[in-house]
Amino acid sequence: MVTLEEYRIFTRSVSVYPKEKGTLYCSLGLQNEIGEFITTINEKKFDKQRFIKEAGDVMWYITRLMDELNIPIENQNFYSKEFEALYAFPRKEIDMDIMRYRLLEMEERLGTAYGVIKKSVRGDGKFSEVRFVDAMRSMFTSFIIILATANVKLEQVMFENVRKLSSRDERGVVMGDGDDR
Repeated sequence: MVTLEEYRIFTRSVSVYPKEKGTLYCSLGLQNEIGEFITTINEKKFDKQRFIKEAGDVMWYITRLMDELNIPIENQNFYSKEFEALYAFPRKEIDMDIMRYRLLEMEERLGTAYGVIKKSVRGDGKFSEVRFVDAMRSMFTSFIIILATANVKLEQVMFENVRKLSSRDERGVVMGDGDDR
């Protein structure tokens, strides 16, 4: 099992981007990966393994963005024991409508978080960590509900992502394009 703190530390070890552009890179990457995550939900036949891979990429960018802003995800009550109740009664069928609705929530809340960054970059005031964290926490809650709807736990997503990225790192192919490199 991988904890949020262990995962955050791991993501640092496989992050390959200019550090001075970390917030921009991670923001754009998160938006891109959410787009790919959406495609796994909108496909005619649900592919759980692809869903888990894309969820891992989303989680990587969430974690990196928070870390780039010096806001450790594990200290923000992003994941609480209350989420475990979502898994108490595994679903026999995956409700794609719930997942699509929660994806819209994710996008809306991510937009709010990006608005906080945008305003500080534009000079409308100081970066509001409280507003940013609230928006990201709310976005993360929607992400967890999507995972639970698919009977997938966050720990599984992080574990599979660590496994995938560790393999790429060992083979020297962290940078590049496509899932199967």
